[in-house]
Amino acid sequence: RGGLTCQAWASQTPHKHTRTPEKYPSLEENYCRNPDNEPAAWCYTTSSKRWDVCGVPTCAEQRAQEVLETERAREEDVFLFGESK
Repeated sequence: RGGLTCQAWASQTPHKHTRTPEKYPSLEENYCRNPDNEPAAWCYTTSSKRWDVCGVPTCAEQRAQEVLETERAREEDVFLFGESK
């Protein structure tokens, strides 16, 4: 969310940590993850800020966005082409 670059999970610089790919196989590259069941995905950063929450939508948020986009497209079709029967 803060726009910071994530530190690679396999790296111990600039922040030392115990959440490594050896202990948590889903930790790849410097991708945002949620290895310890926090409320949101997060990562260690390459800045002085140790960690940051990432803007990864939950499945429910993603589905709600898809439904909203579908409804908007339908409304646009009705506006442009009239109501179909």
